[in-house]
Parts: sequence; C-alpha cells; structure tokens
Amino acid sequence: MPTNPPFSMPRVLSPTSPMGNLETSSAAGDLWRALSARHRIPKRSLHVLPEFAPMKAPGQVFTATSMRGPAEWTNSFGRIQKDLRSGSMRRRRRQLTRIPGRHRMRLSSRPALCKTWRVPQRRSQVGTFAYHLQHFARSVDIVDNQTFTDARELVFDYLKDQLHAVYFELTLETLVNDAKGLRTFWSSASRDFSSAIKDSDGRYVSQATLSHDQGKPLWIVGVDRRPLRSANGCLDMWSGVTDLPPYRPTVDQDVLTSVLIPMWRPGNRVLGIMCVESSDHLDIGDFDRQELRVLADALGVLFDLRHLNDVQTLGTRDAVTNLRQIKDAVVFPQIAKPRVFVAFSSRADKQVVGVLLDELENLTDHLRVLSWDRIDDSGTISGQLAEAISTSQFGVCYLSEPDEQGGFRDNPNVLFEAGMLHGLSLSQDQAAWLPLREEKSPPPPFDFAGDRIEFVPRSADRLNEHLFRSRLRARLLRLLNGTGGRSGT
Repeated sequence: MPTNPPFSMPRVLSPTSPMGNLETSSAAGDLWRALSARHRIPKRSLHVLPEFAPMKAPGQVFTATSMRGPAEWTNSFGRIQKDLRSGSMRRRRRQLTRIPGRHRMRLSSRPALCKTWRVPQRRSQVGTFAYHLQHFARSVDIVDNQTFTDARELVFDYLKDQLHAVYFELTLETLVNDAKGLRTFWSSASRDFSSAIKDSDGRYVSQATLSHDQGKPLWIVGVDRRPLRSANGCLDMWSGVTDLPPYRPTVDQDVLTSVLIPMWRPGNRVLGIMCVESSDHLDIGDFDRQELRVLADALGVLFDLRHLNDVQTLGTRDAVTNLRQIKDAVVFPQIAKPRVFVAFSSRADKQVVGVLLDELENLTDHLRVLSWDRIDDSGTISGQLAEAISTSQFGVCYLSEPDEQGGFRDNPNVLFEAGMLHGLSLSQDQAAWLPLREEKSPPPPFDFAGDRIEFVPRSADRLNEHLFRSRLRARLLRLLNGTGGRSGT
C-alpha cells in the first residue's frame, strides 16, 4: 500500500486506482462521501480534508485532478506543504487549477474567475473581488468623480490580472440623431465613440448595440481561434446569438476574446455596456460568468450614485447662486436694529423737529436713529450723506422751512436726500421713507404722488402737537412693520 502523504490526513489508498479509494474505510469513507455530495467532487479527484485547513492561508484552494499516481500526489502536495510552512508562497491568494486537456498541476494567480473546487471553510468565505465591490457600492451613499474613477481603475486592474484584458470600456445609453444609441463614457484607450443602436436598414450597428438592445451578455471569440479583426466569423459562447454584427476593433492590437455585459438597473433598464477585451483566446467554460455579472452590476450602482451626486452638486451650486442674487437684491431683516435716517433743514420749525426726534427716540428698542446733523465723519458732506442713506433701512424727511413771506418752502438739500430715499423706496417696492411737509408749501419739485405725505397739522398757525404725535407715531410704526407709507395703503 502506498505511503500516506507527509501531513496529517486520515485516508486509505486502494491498489485498484492510481489515486486510491477513499471509501474503503468506514470513517474516511463517510467523510469523503459527505464532502463529495456537498461539493460535487469527482471520485478521481483528491480533495484536501479539513485536517489540512489550519496549515493553509485563509481562503486557499487546492485541487488535484487526474493525477498520474500516489508518488506524484505525495511529492506535489509535500512541496506545497513545505512552501506554506516556510511562508514562501506569494501573499495574495493562489490556487491549483485544472488545465483542460492536460494531466498536470500549475499554480495560478487567477483565483476568482477560474472554476475550482474550494476547501470547505469552517466559518466564513473570503468572497470574490466582485462581491466585495458590489457590497461597497450598495453600502456607500456618496460617490464623487474621484471615487468612481478609483473603483473603475481597480476593476480594470482586476480584469487585466484575471482575463489578460487589454481594453476596458463603459458605454451608456444616449440619443444619437434623435434615436436611441450608445456613447463611450470611459475607455482605457481614451476612445470616444457614439452610434445609433441600428442603422437605416434596421440592422445592429455593432455587437455592443446588440447586447444593449437585447439585454444579452456576449462572449465573442473567432470561429477559427484567430484574432477577431481577421477571423472568418464570430461565435458567441454566452447567449448563443448567431446573427452577430461584424466585430469593430477598439485597439491597435490582436484581440481574441471580447466580453460584453449589460449593466442592468432597477426598472428593467439597461444603463449601458461593460466591455472587456483580452489578448487571449478564453473559453467561457473555464470562467465564472456570475463574477462578471456582479462586476457590471456594481459599476452600474456606482455610476447611478455618481450621477446623483453630480445632480445634487449642481443643484447646490445653483441654490447658492440664487441665494447670492436674492441677498444682493432683497433687504433682509438685520441682526442689528434697522437704522432710520432723519433729514431736516437747519432752519426748520424747532417744535416739529423736537416732536419728530422724540417719537423716534421712543422706538429705540426697535431701531437706531441717525440724524443728518450727527454725522461728523471726515470726507465730503454729500458723500457722507449718500453713504448714510444707502446703509439705512428707513428715512424721515421734514422738507419744509420758513420763508420770508410767513409761509414755508422745501429745503433744496433735504429735497436731494428725499430723492435718494424715494429711489430706495422704489427699488424695494415698499415704503422706505416718510415725507413730512407743511400745508402752506408750494408743490414739490418732483413727483411724490406714490409716497403719501404726512402734513403737519396746525391750527391758527400753531402746531397741534397731540394730533401730530398720534399721526406720526402711527406712520412710524407702519413704516417699521413694512405695511404702510405708499399711496393706497
């Protein structure tokens, strides 16, 4: 009977088979039958039992198929065991894979897409890159352009390692000449291309448009195993599509396999196509198609999140721009108390001015009062007055002053300040100032018809102080609340 392998593993070898019969003892046979039924392992395959699992790296896969004999089996796995114990194997997960048509083993750096038998894990599986990417895509909330670019580059690097990819492209549905079409969103060769789904004769323009329109994944190889651009015909090994459009070269080098996978999104919508092209002739039977489907789904999720982030970013910028325009055009309530500018002539009736300032003083809990005769900053008087008026929310102008005939006239300086307040009132579309005049005054030199003038009440040329105070207080409160002062209010 052949010698057992150098690591601890209960087994019974039978001389009737080069690999031995693992079913000749009850304990080992029960274990082998359970593993075979669960993992569909052929009888002529050697599967590493759980006793070997502690000596392997997490997620490590070992498979031996069609071995020539126990000696070769012992030597091969003995070397692997030695490598594992010495730590000489590469850090990334590696495995023994089957090579169709060959009776030997080789170390492979393509663990996810190649079909293999895996060592049963006692707790959890490591998972493939595509499933980790899908989990990432379905867990994040915000994907900006840089995040999407990083994820896309990781996918391309993964496909270069797994499929020897020489070209990677993402195309999206768009309108071409007012008809449904495809355009290149990103290409590893910086290729920018767009086309309608079908030509004027109703035939598909390219294999990508066929895949997108029918929602079918395609695995395209040459019928004569030659490069696709010089092959005598194309064969779809995935969906079995027979009437394929001609292959359109994407890069200036030989491509032997082209894989096209629709990126499905909710609502039975195809977002676009993930295209991978390899310089090797790849047999679809040697690869896990679900891994490619999951990659396409993850990229579709990430693209939708990126698009949503772009829309939200654009909306935010528009909202900020609109807010800036509103701020510049509209006077908002201030944190500080609003200020009222008071203008009157130095020759104005002292009693009227006194009542005016007294009533304004009673409102200091709600506003600040700036009288023209209290401005003592340096600079020209006209410039100081213009700045004071433009930075005030309200204004009160007592236009009148006594004339030589015993009547009243409007002071030119106060009229100038009143004109500025009148323009401020028009720009805000509400009353921003209160004009006060004597009834025995000539008509004003410009139109105050839209601003209701408050006339100083007099009886026998004497000021009716009580009536003046009540009217003035009511007008000031209405002005402060923004509900009065214009004609018709």
